[in-house]
Amino acid sequence: MQGPYGLLTFEVDEVVKGSVPAKVQLAWYNSTFGLLESMAAESARLVAAVQVDPAMPGPALRVLQSPCAPPFLLDDTPQNRAHMHLAQRGAPVPPHDYFVNQRIEMEQAPSRPQTVRFDPAEPAAATREGAAALGGLAALLAGIGLIGWRLACRRS
Repeated sequence: MQGPYGLLTFEVDEVVKGSVPAKVQLAWYNSTFGLLESMAAESARLVAAVQVDPAMPGPALRVLQSPCAPPFLLDDTPQNRAHMHLAQRGAPVPPHDYFVNQRIEMEQAPSRPQTVRFDPAEPAAATREGAAALGGLAALLAGIGLIGWRLACRRS
């Protein structure tokens, strides 16, 4: 991954998995282009980092962040810590929208989480999934039929 990145420096209190020095620098390739305004320098955080190719420029560790998703920089709360330990052991983690709830708290929005949930019972036709593929398939079949008809006309 190339391009600009943020450099975060953490003093490490505890390492859950792997080994890092007491003070570590992490590269943050911020795919969401949003800054964590509420992250005070003295606040404790749960951070997931991955080791990058040593040939890459910059720090050897990078903050875990999927494209178009928030970074894995969670508040160090008992609930988040318990969920992290469950996930590390491969146990199921109760559903919890960490990032939406955290954003709501930062923006001092209503206490009700404003989130969108996917309903697997909803039929695909209602969401128009596959409409473009179906249209493309119909156009392809019509094109093949037209070519076949023209070839048949030439032979007769």
